[in-house]
Amino acid sequence: MSKKYILLLLTPSLIVGFFIPWMLGNLYAEGPEEISSIEGLYAIKDSLGGEFILTKDLNFCEEASYDDPSEGDVLMSNLCKAEGETDGWDSIQGAGGECFTGVFDGGGYTITGLFIDRDAVNGVGLFKCVDEGGEIKNTNLADVDVTGGNYVGGLTGSLVKDSVISNSFSSGE
Repeated sequence: MSKKYILLLLTPSLIVGFFIPWMLGNLYAEGPEEISSIEGLYAIKDSLGGEFILTKDLNFCEEASYDDPSEGDVLMSNLCKAEGETDGWDSIQGAGGECFTGVFDGGGYTITGLFIDRDAVNGVGLFKCVDEGGEIKNTNLADVDVTGGNYVGGLTGSLVKDSVISNSFSSGE
């Protein structure tokens, strides 16, 4: 008779302790990290293999400053060419120059006013480079003004093997 009670006690414990958390975890699995600011866009450099989705239009001339968390919240400003003498945006890359290998979904939104003036720097764009397995999709850049050494583009300075850009555009100089 005691074996029946043990079996009955273990079965609800297994359901509550294992199956319900497992089901809830699968129902509420994390999706891509949402990006809604220039600061959020810049923070991609801290997770180059992550998944990101833009949730609104961004404008470098309206959001012309951002904090750089890796530099102890140093204020970086003058990202917009109209704001004065500046080198502009520092392409998204790792601390050692590593490329983006994650997924960036622009959600069909537009990023306006990207400005980069770095004549002596190779690999400039919104992203320095997109490497194997990396993907940029549904991303629109308007009114870009990008100058660099070699490997220069609006979305990325270079696209390496097995990386993809789809349903995206860049317009400007």
